[in-house]
Amino acid sequence: MIIPPAAERREFYVDLINKCEASLPDRKQQNQSYRQYYLQGSLGNQKNVMQNRLRDKINLLSAFLYAQETTKFGIKFGAHVPEEQRLYADILREVALDNWHNTDTDRTFGDATTWSLVYGSMMKKIIWTSNGLETYPLEPHCFGVLREDTDRIAHQEALVMSFHITRSELNRQLYKHPRQDEILQQVSARKKDENATIPQAVSKIIISQSSPNMIGSANVDGQGIRQDYMPVVEEDLVECRELWVWDDSLRDGEGDYRVWTCALPDITIYDRANFFIPQEHPFVKVCPVSLYNYFWGFSLVGALAGLQDWRDKRLSQIDQTLVRQLRPSRIGIGAGPLSGEKVLALDSPGGYHNFSQPNAKIDTYKPELPSDAWQLIANIDEQMNEIMGITKVLSGRGEEGVRSEGHAAILSRMASAPIRKLALLVEDSVEDEATLMLKLQAREDKRHYLSDKDKDGKRKEFLLSQVSPDFRVKVSAHSSSPIFAEENRQVATELFKVGAIDKTTLVEMLDPPMIDTILARLPKLEEAQAEMAKLQAQQEISKTAKNEAAAKASLAKVPMMGRG
Repeated sequence: MIIPPAAERREFYVDLINKCEASLPDRKQQNQSYRQYYLQGSLGNQKNVMQNRLRDKINLLSAFLYAQETTKFGIKFGAHVPEEQRLYADILREVALDNWHNTDTDRTFGDATTWSLVYGSMMKKIIWTSNGLETYPLEPHCFGVLREDTDRIAHQEALVMSFHITRSELNRQLYKHPRQDEILQQVSARKKDENATIPQAVSKIIISQSSPNMIGSANVDGQGIRQDYMPVVEEDLVECRELWVWDDSLRDGEGDYRVWTCALPDITIYDRANFFIPQEHPFVKVCPVSLYNYFWGFSLVGALAGLQDWRDKRLSQIDQTLVRQLRPSRIGIGAGPLSGEKVLALDSPGGYHNFSQPNAKIDTYKPELPSDAWQLIANIDEQMNEIMGITKVLSGRGEEGVRSEGHAAILSRMASAPIRKLALLVEDSVEDEATLMLKLQAREDKRHYLSDKDKDGKRKEFLLSQVSPDFRVKVSAHSSSPIFAEENRQVATELFKVGAIDKTTLVEMLDPPMIDTILARLPKLEEAQAEMAKLQAQQEISKTAKNEAAAKASLAKVPMMGRG
């Protein structure tokens, strides 16, 4: 993209942001509906949902797609990278794994995976601060791209992120900025949620008149606790945009990103070349159910919302029928009208009323609950499972016709194919984020590390920045998803049996509890086992020698037979 001269850039940048955020209001409204369905099970504000099965299903699928405790990494160098560079791979792998867990990325990526099923996609951002690496999730309605008709974030010429910051934090981040005072005077701070003109308490009232006075009645249908989980921030915030746009003129014509940071409406804070990794932006897209011609992906909440409404409607009807069975309707025959006290007496335990009319009586009417009413609820749950690709075997329930553990394992592998597809897409995002984190760590980290031993048995001291940047962090053995966990254990066991791996590698692949303690004690254990094996061998040799001596002594006692 050709960037205009500095004097004309502000208008160019603002126009580009408007294009990237063209769909943002509609997406924000839609995502708020998805959020409410996920958290509360309904869009209705006047009743509580009896059971939010939709949230349970989303959480179950998310657990299949990503597991933070089992994720392991490996390093894949480019084919042209010199062989000696591969001596650094083991250290890079350890640094990547430490980054993943120490920065809390393992947890935040799990959150992003869950909410990507709700919204269709989520974004992650990687930054370097005075405290080191940091990552955090971004909601898709806080993000915009120039081309929504492609699902690849790497193909975007322009991306924009919106964020809010307090004046004090902005002041702290601009402490070296030459225009710090000017910027702070121009920016304006306001409440983040100023568009909500009706307070939360007033929204609980059914408004029948708003002018000249607000008149209405209390909305009392929603009983019990109902929490919308919306944060309340009283501090005034400055709304900002960060635009990443590809500039063909940077890096001697090779191109790179140019970054424009502004405070609304269009107050320039920074206009600079890429301060991240060269020719990379710091954003990672998490999208388990992708659409090839729609960047924001497919929301599973949208697919399950109809079933959730249907399920809740039928569950309410079942509950109403059960209530009517516990307190059946009454029909008075020849009894005439009854006062409130008489009705209350008939509805009380031990209540009695004497009718003066002859042949007067009270009959009760109990509606019958259909025999398949609860089966319908179970069928709706199964339809939810089918949409997500979760079978009975995967969810831990028995399947008809299963004859053995091996048979169940085969069925589980075959039935998990749809979820495997989604898990591999999530795995790609894990690899993208871990790779960017390690490359950023390599640029900033000034600590020295020791490589693996070379052919001469020597270990070389090196900096991460000395390692070839042509590498990618790979998820080892698809370990980011629990679906592959049992297969990985079986493979590790078979490799150890045939002697393809040692005990240390076996322990790392099995990842048992207290793995660090096991690996630390393993050398002493192997040494003790070697000594025991040596002692047993010596005992066997001694035993064999004694047996041979005893055999020779026995032969010496046998008399020689003469020749006939």
